Amino acid sequence: MLRRGTGYGIFTAAHGLAWLVGSTAIGALYSHSITAVTAFVVAAQILAFALFIPARGRSAPMRSPRVGNGFGPGPATAARSAKAKHRAAQRCLKRLWAVMRADEVRRANASRTHLPPTRQEPA
Repeated sequence: MLRRGTGYGIFTAAHGLAWLVGSTAIGALYSHSITAVTAFVVAAQILAFALFIPARGRSAPMRSPRVGNGFGPGPATAARSAKAKHRAAQRCLKRLWAVMRADEVRRANASRTHLPPTRQEPA
């Protein structure tokens, strides 16, 4: 777990530094020309895409904690898991609906009992 946290920290630090450098460059170019900003942003996107293509196939296969073969759960387990997730989502939505309805009723009752006295305008 420590290595994963360190990896996320390093990634976030590198992302933040790259963001700072890019924003500084865009700010400097903005005072020069909008066209220069557009050219810089397009070039950065093309470079990022060019670096992404070779790196996308290098990730290690994910391992499932239940199945030790490294290929994850089988199709039957995945189907059961999807059904279980669907049922859990339905239960969650039912609870959310009940809470929202109870809150709506509570607000309606509160607005009826705490209305200020109405004033009659002189005619």
